[in-house]
Amino acid sequence: NNVKFLNENPGVAHEVDPILIDMINLSIDYYNLEGSQSKFNISIGKVLEVWSSYRDACLSLTSPVCEIPDIEELTTAAININPNNIIIDEEASTVLIPEGMKIDLGGIAKGYGAEKVGDILRTYDLRAFQVNAGGSNVEFYGEHPSVERNYWIGSLRDPFNPNSAYALVRVNSGENIVTSGDYERFFTVDGQNYHHLIDPDSLFPTWHIRAVTIISTDPTIGDIHSTIAFLLPLEDSIAFINSIEEVEAIWMDEDNKVHFSENFVERHLHQLMADTDYDISGMNIPEPLSATGLNPLTTTLFIMLGLIVGGFTIVIIREKKKANKNNE
Repeated sequence: NNVKFLNENPGVAHEVDPILIDMINLSIDYYNLEGSQSKFNISIGKVLEVWSSYRDACLSLTSPVCEIPDIEELTTAAININPNNIIIDEEASTVLIPEGMKIDLGGIAKGYGAEKVGDILRTYDLRAFQVNAGGSNVEFYGEHPSVERNYWIGSLRDPFNPNSAYALVRVNSGENIVTSGDYERFFTVDGQNYHHLIDPDSLFPTWHIRAVTIISTDPTIGDIHSTIAFLLPLEDSIAFINSIEEVEAIWMDEDNKVHFSENFVERHLHQLMADTDYDISGMNIPEPLSATGLNPLTTTLFIMLGLIVGGFTIVIIREKKKANKNNE
């Protein structure tokens, strides 16, 4: 019994896999987390369905109709959007979705899946690996193949020009980067883009932040944090991330300005190609590697990271001596 089955059969307790209960419990915890302002809400599935139907109609290849839903339609869809009303029996492994509610785990499932894949890979004798879950959630593990540095580099897409990057970030083994942005899933009505990240309070997309990237050691929680950080007002968002240990973030706002959490520049900024009001002149930011400093494998990883836009991709780097032995 999956999420679709639960949504189509509300009002009755259904047995589900413990993994599904784990994701729902985590989601409810972060809905109630102090400082999150209840922005992470898995129970707005009906509201997301409304927006999805309008997006599909606008992006139709045959007869596009570009309109936005009115507030009455959205309010009707939001008749029951309190995830605390979900009834979970962990002993019986059952979940009951109340009438009038649909849940959507889009803000946690990708990170949760990436974490499980990483857990499996760590049981093998691998020198290093990357898990790329659709480009927006990338985990790095192990030694970098370059002899010039001991960290990995992630490229952050520019929301104002998605074919280029606005920053390069340093990521250590065991860390992952998760991005929430408005530049991939959207439709346009009267010159305004309407993206897929919906504020559960206004029932509309937000426009004050164009993208936020979280760097942490937990792909699942990073996924959740990125959604919360995207939807919160910018000052509240920065304060929220600063209140969490070992989590850093970088924001691109609606005015094409970059903002950082307290320790982001020192720990993770590698190169910035955008404007910021922060004084980073005194920060120790290493010079970007020259082309000669990149071996073919490293170059391949950069290309794959830039080109992949969907699905899970796993890049595994084995010990060279083992590969040489096999070749012999």
